[in-house]
Amino acid sequence: MEHRKTLSEEEVREIFSVKPEDITFSLIREWCASTRQAPPKFGAESFMNIPKVFNETNSEETEGNWNVRHCKNWREIKVTTVGRYLANTIMFSRSKQLRNEFDYINEPWNKSIIKKLQQHLGDVLLENLITYDDFAYVLDRLQWLGMGSSSFISPSMTIKTCTIPPITKELKAKLLLDHQDELTTKDSNTVKTVIDIEKQLINSAKKELDGVDPGMDIYNSGARGNFSNNYKNTALMYGSLKRFDNPANIHVSTASLEDGIPKEEFDVFADQIISATYGRSVEVKDAGYLVKQMNYAFQSLRLDPDPKSDCGTSHFYKVFIDDPEKFLYRFVKADNGDLIEITRENLNQFKEKFVLLRSPLYCAFSNRFCSRCAGTLYYRMNILNIGPLTSKMGSKLLNESMKAFHDATLKIKEIDLNKYYQKI
Repeated sequence: MEHRKTLSEEEVREIFSVKPEDITFSLIREWCASTRQAPPKFGAESFMNIPKVFNETNSEETEGNWNVRHCKNWREIKVTTVGRYLANTIMFSRSKQLRNEFDYINEPWNKSIIKKLQQHLGDVLLENLITYDDFAYVLDRLQWLGMGSSSFISPSMTIKTCTIPPITKELKAKLLLDHQDELTTKDSNTVKTVIDIEKQLINSAKKELDGVDPGMDIYNSGARGNFSNNYKNTALMYGSLKRFDNPANIHVSTASLEDGIPKEEFDVFADQIISATYGRSVEVKDAGYLVKQMNYAFQSLRLDPDPKSDCGTSHFYKVFIDDPEKFLYRFVKADNGDLIEITRENLNQFKEKFVLLRSPLYCAFSNRFCSRCAGTLYYRMNILNIGPLTSKMGSKLLNESMKAFHDATLKIKEIDLNKYYQKI
C-alpha cells in the first residue's frame, strides 16, 4: 500500500526507455520488490500518467520492433501502473499478430483476467490469427512471470487476515445466540442455517478488511486461497462437517482454527483427515478406472474427415445459451433454416436465448460424426479421433476427489426442476 504513488514524468520516461527483451527478474525485483536493504524503486502499483509523446507510435512497426505501445488501444490509455505496463509488455510485445489480437489490459491482472486472457489466446490460435510460436510464447511468459516473481511480489497474510474483526466477532455471537435452537436440533434445515450464518460473517469480515488491510490481496487476487473457505475456517467458524462413516450425521462446529479445536470435537476434526485421505486414495482409484473404461468404450469414435461434412439430419437439440463461449464453433438453426456457426464475432447475439442446436446425439452418419453435428472445434485442433477425449469426465471426477483433501465443508445448491423437464 505504501508504494502506491504517482510517478514523475522523468521516472515514466526511464521505464519506457527499457526494451522488452531487457526486462529480467533482477529488473522486476529492483522496480517492484521491497527488500531489507531498500524499498522498490517504483512499486508495481504506482501510477504512470502517459506522456503525450509516448501515446504517439510514430515508428514503423516491424517484427523486430518489440513495443507494446503498438497495441491497438494504446492511444486510449492515459493512466496505467508499473505492474500493468510490465505484464503487457512481457506478454504481447513479441509480434504484430499478438498486438493486433490483444488490447492493452489496463486493470489488475487477477484470476478472472488471466482466465479471459488464456481463453482468448486459445480462440485466436484456433482461428489462425496468431502462430503456434506466439501461443507458446505467451503461455511461457505467463509461467515465467507468475512463478518466478512470486517470491518477491506475492501478497502475504497478515495478523488481521488470520483473526476475526471485533465487529464480526460481535455479529457471530449474536447470530449463534439467535439460531441456538436450530443449530442444536440438527434437522434438515441445519446446514442451510449454518451457511446463512457463514455468509453474513464472511460479508461482515470483507467489509472490515477489504481495502484496509493489505493481507486481503492474497484473496482478492485469486492467486491462492479462497476467502469463503480458507479465511472462514481460519478465523470465523468451521461450520457443517459430515461424519465419514455416516454422511447423514452432520456436526456443526462454531469454532475456528484461530480459536483452537475444542477437545470435545477432536474426533470430528480427526474424521475430516480420514475423509480427505479417502478422497486421495479410493476415490482417485475409482475415477482412474472410469477413465480407462471410457477410453476403451469410446476409442472408435471419429469425426468425418471432411471439415464441411453434413449428415443432413432434421433433428435439433433445443438449448438455452447462458454462456455463449461454451458453444463456440457449434452450429445452430437460423430462422430461414440455414445453419450458423457460433464464432467470436457473433456469439453475443445468442446470449440468453433458446436455440436449435445441431448435436452428435442426432447425427445420421452410422460410424462417425459430421462436422455440423460435432462442430468445428476439433477440426481446428486437427483432432479426428475424438473418442479418447470422453475421458475428460472421469478426469473431472478424479480432480474433484483430489480437491476434497483441501475442502471437506458442506455446500448446498437450490435446483429449479422446471429447467430440467417439460410436459409432452
